[in-house]
Amino acid sequence: MPKVCISDASTIIGLVNIGEVRILELLYGQIYITSVVQNEIALNLPSWVVVNDDYDKNLFISLRPKLDDGEASVIALALANEPCLLIIDEKKGRRAAKQFGIKITGVVGVIMKAKASGILKAVDVLWID
Repeated sequence: MPKVCISDASTIIGLVNIGEVRILELLYGQIYITSVVQNEIALNLPSWVVVNDDYDKNLFISLRPKLDDGEASVIALALANEPCLLIIDEKKGRRAAKQFGIKITGVVGVIMKAKASGILKAVDVLWID
C-alpha cells in the first residue's frame, strides 16, 4: 500500500455511482483530495477522504492552462507528497502525471486490484453505446 493515495474526482464519482466507493478505503485506507476536487464531487464524503490543500500553488497555476483545475490540483498535491499513488483517469492528466514521474492508476485499475485482493467477488463489464 502506498504511503499516500490521492484521487481525482472522476474515480470517486464513478465508484459512488456503482455503489463501490468503499473499495478505496479497503485498498488504501485514507484517500487525499484537494478542495478543488471536493467541490467537483459535490457529495458528502466519508471521513477517510481527507481534504489536503498543502501543495505548491504556483505549480497548480502553471498546470491550469493544460489541465482542468481538479487535475492540476491533485498533480500538485501528488508532487508535494512523493512517493504516492495518484488515481486519475483523464488522458491529459495521466500524461502530465507520468511526465512528472508520479505513479498512477485509474478507476479500472482500482476495480481490478479490488477483485484480485478479494474485496470484490465479481466484476461485470457494461458496455454503453
